[in-house]
Amino acid sequence: MTAWVYFAAAIVLAAWIGAAFLIRRWGPGRFRRRVLCPRDNVPTHVLALVTEAGYGAIATTDVVKCDLLGSGPVTCNKHCLARL
Repeated sequence: MTAWVYFAAAIVLAAWIGAAFLIRRWGPGRFRRRVLCPRDNVPTHVLALVTEAGYGAIATTDVVKCDLLGSGPVTCNKHCLARL
């Protein structure tokens, strides 16, 4: 009987680990994306901030870093958010 309890506990633990991995992988956070800059018409990499937009939905809300602007803050109008 104890073997079945350990087996069930291992299944529950694996399910929790899988759920945590999926949330970390596709949930909110910062993600590096490649986008075409509408200002310069040049492909670039941006670090985008993705947050929860509602129940069960996420949306890109900010651009934290852009390779075209160097290491400083993003000072453009961030029109590339519409393309992410």
